[in-house]
Amino acid sequence: MVEIASNRPSARCSRPRHAPRAAQTPQGPPRRASRVADLEDQAPTPPCEQIMTVNVVTQLEVKSHNSPDETRRPDKTLVEVVTVGDYTIGRFSFEPGWTWADCIKPVVHTDSCQLNHVGYCVAGALEVETTHGKKISISAGDSYTIPPGHNAWVVGEETYSAIEFVSAAEYGVKTE
Repeated sequence: MVEIASNRPSARCSRPRHAPRAAQTPQGPPRRASRVADLEDQAPTPPCEQIMTVNVVTQLEVKSHNSPDETRRPDKTLVEVVTVGDYTIGRFSFEPGWTWADCIKPVVHTDSCQLNHVGYCVAGALEVETTHGKKISISAGDSYTIPPGHNAWVVGEETYSAIEFVSAAEYGVKTE
């Protein structure tokens, strides 16, 4: 892995991601620009820097999900996992009637899904609701991120199929 410095804000940075960069004012140090507030009322904002980790791919490799390294089959669920280099990628298929609470909760024994998800929906539709009540709908062609603390269910009569890039190594794995 390689670490590079970035001027993208981090959790430690006081400038929100959506705020414009600081601008030099005639009166002195840089101040954060505001869409509606006047610059004179805002305190100077320190520059933000974070270290980003970038994975470097060092080998050329291909594997097919049609011959996965591992297959998991909780109720109404098919998880096909391949590992290429340092990456574990999953093809997830959830049948109509699938819900996280009914099909995965009995396997992992948590009240809600505690994994991060980053993926791409190939077919079908999925509804996701966080424990805080926020909802999203995912359908074919959508890329998504889902934080820990959620439930999900298939919408409609088509099998939901997605490629997962973050959670595949752990999804649907039995806990002791």
